[in-house]
This record gives sequence, C-alpha cells and structure tokens, in this order.
Amino acid sequence: MYTVTIEALDGPAIRTTTHAGQTYVGGTLGQRYQIKVHQGAGRGGQSSRFLAVCTVDGRNVLDAKPGSIDGQGLVITYSGAFDGWRTSMEYVAAFRITSPAESYASGKGDVSNVGVIGVAIFEEKRAVRPPPVRRLCSTPAVMRGATRGIASPRPASAGTGFGESHTSRVTTTTFDRQAKAAETIEIRYDTIEALIEAGILQPPGPSAFPADAKPVDFCTPPE
Repeated sequence: MYTVTIEALDGPAIRTTTHAGQTYVGGTLGQRYQIKVHQGAGRGGQSSRFLAVCTVDGRNVLDAKPGSIDGQGLVITYSGAFDGWRTSMEYVAAFRITSPAESYASGKGDVSNVGVIGVAIFEEKRAVRPPPVRRLCSTPAVMRGATRGIASPRPASAGTGFGESHTSRVTTTTFDRQAKAAETIEIRYDTIEALIEAGILQPPGPSAFPADAKPVDFCTPPE
C-alpha cells in the first residue's frame, strides 16, 4: 500500500536493485538525493493522511535523534518527500552522499547504522481520543515505484552528509497515530562502485548507442 523511492536531485540516476531479499540503491559521492513516500489507494479507492517517520544512517531526519518508530514524522496526504536534514520550519540541509567519516552520523558520534534508510508508516486513528499529538506536515510531491526489504549485515562504504541549506517549508498539524506501524520499509544504499564490487549491482555493459549515454551539453561562457 505504501512505497518508498530514492531519487537523485543531481548527477546520474540512482540505481536500484534487490539482492538476497534486500533493496539496495547506488549513487555517487557528492550526489544529492531525496526520499519520496507514496500511498496507494485505500479503502474505496480513496487516499488519506498518514504519518511517515524517516531515518537516515540511524538518525531521525527531523530532529537528529537516534532512530525510533515512535519519533517525529511528516504528515502526508497521498505523497511527499524528505529532502534533507530539517534545521527549521523553513529550511533543511541537503542529503549528500559522503564517506562514512564525513557523514552527519559520524559528526553525531555513531556510524554503526551508516548506509541504511528507513521509513515507518502510521495510519490515523478515527476516534477523537486520546488527544492528538502535534507533528510536522509536508507538502505533497509526485513519486512512483516501490522499494522494500529486510535487514542485511553488509557494511556500507558511504553515508549521508549535512549538505547545503535550502528552502523546504513545513507547517504543524495534529495527528493521532495508530499504536502500531502499518508498514516499515528499509533500504540499503552505497556508491554504485561499491555495490558492483560486492556483486550486488551489475557493471554497465556494451551499448548500441554509446553517444546517448554521455552528459548533456550546455552553453559555455563566451571567449
């Protein structure tokens, strides 16, 4: 019913694969990405609000506390995105792929969970009691595709840094969450090179149209 995808915001496309029951995504060092969450049609074909609690490298992306499904989350209607470490109601620090030593988790003193992204989904209670708790509310965004899996012991060679600040506004709202998560989704990530070396991703093969794979040309300054 719920899907999560990792989308590149610069650089080459993120590569996704499934290996030994676990979903992996591969990017490049320095690359900026976002985490998109989408709800399929519910009962009667209607979408409803849900709460998404997101962690990167074992840290809640809204307050940097150690990841817990009971932590803060975004209230989303249909679809939304986590596009950085939240620093205020108006700004986030971009998610950028780094080495584990340069990751935000390293700066917080714990790299034991580097290389994993998690999203726990909570549906809303219909009853008015107990009193609702306040959660952040996200702006809807378009997404597609599904990724989900189980834990893997493979250590990662990449983490997520605390990137440049950019605008990403949210507001507060009320949301009375169900006691148990409706779904939890876990995704492992690393550099494309590391995943190829581990045999998880296949190296690129020969192409019938190799020129089409080259970067797009843009205007250059006048001489």
